[in-house]
Amino acid sequence: MSGSALVFMIIAWGIILAAVGITLSSLLKHSK
Repeated sequence: MSGSALVFMIIAWGIILAAVGITLSSLLKHSK
């Protein structure tokens, strides 16, 4: 596995986790 592929995976995971966090926070705000 090349270094660039590893960096891409880390960035992709960061974007996914950020999107999930934003979605969960918005859902919690709507539930209140």
